[in-house]
Amino acid sequence: MGATARGSDPTSAVADEMSLAVARRRLVVAVAGRLRAAYDLGPLRAEPAVQAVTVVGTGAADVHLFGELCHAVGADAARYALVRTRWNRPVRVDLDRWSRRDERNPLWRLWYLGVGSREALDVARAHGIEPAPGGRLEGRAWQTTTAALDAIDTIGRVAAERGEPHRLADHLEHDVATSHEAVRRWAFEGLSRIRDDPTGRPAAAYRSHLALLARCADAVARAGELFGVPLPRRL
Repeated sequence: MGATARGSDPTSAVADEMSLAVARRRLVVAVAGRLRAAYDLGPLRAEPAVQAVTVVGTGAADVHLFGELCHAVGADAARYALVRTRWNRPVRVDLDRWSRRDERNPLWRLWYLGVGSREALDVARAHGIEPAPGGRLEGRAWQTTTAALDAIDTIGRVAAERGEPHRLADHLEHDVATSHEAVRRWAFEGLSRIRDDPTGRPAAAYRSHLALLARCADAVARAGELFGVPLPRRL
């Protein structure tokens, strides 16, 4: 296959001139392959029978090929839009939704988990405070986020075994992201409370909260590599 422009992904043999259905199948196979490799599993026994792609929204009439989708919403959003849905179901790509820079864009929502966590960590480190697990974590948001992060490895393995990358995407977008913003907001609010007492009991809990955010950032960074949408430094 010849060299192609913005949307090309040589690691998954996807090129701009491919139809969206073909590009989706290639991307699903590539992501499933990376997932299986991450869990030391062999290659897929057979390629999945991926369903069709429908494009809606502003400019949809001009989007028929993978490169055109990349031009409309960006290469990373195009890739993620085609692999985050169960492969045996049709995909409906809303160009207006995937072009947004807020949580209504599923990729932005995923990236915000990682970038937002890193921002909170950077602010704390600028004040000389490093993450450290071991302190007492209280509150539903912390418990929910911890449980969701603890489940990533199990869900990732099931996704790898079944060749179903959407399982990992669903978990990150809905289970981890649901409570993340409360955790992140507390990290900023709690900073002012412990600067005057950096060695007290509240500080130990705060460092554990930061450690939880570090886990969020690491989880999204790893998932981004698997899905072919690397976590940016900033949004």
